[in-house]
Amino acid sequence: MCFSAAIKKLEFHLAELASSKFQLKFCVEGTAEEYVLIDGLIEDFDSDLVFFRWSPRPGRWASLEQHIGGKALSHILAIESAYKSTPDFLDKYSFETLRELVDKDPIWATIREEASFALDAMGFDIDKWERENVPGM
Repeated sequence: MCFSAAIKKLEFHLAELASSKFQLKFCVEGTAEEYVLIDGLIEDFDSDLVFFRWSPRPGRWASLEQHIGGKALSHILAIESAYKSTPDFLDKYSFETLRELVDKDPIWATIREEASFALDAMGFDIDKWERENVPGM
């Protein structure tokens, strides 16, 4: 994957984490045809970080910071810290209680807020993204 495509993928995954509209539509109220797992959002984001950190190409992490800026990167690292500091926080939720996770969980609120801050620092328009990716919301 090329660097610019990896950045776009990271932006998309950050938008999924930042958007309560996306989470409600596809995670909480998802259908059999359109459903996204909450833990899948974390796994996709984590996979993005692995790509930038452990690539055989040296300097990819530094290139990421140069491209998105230190402020955005600090928010990205705060997201990672939030879910890694309490890795089992999702375990207490089931399909029936996902709305509680999205609406009330303090760790999830931190993840969503930090993702929003990162996107803002990157100049990403989350409202436009939601209009394009969350139909009917």
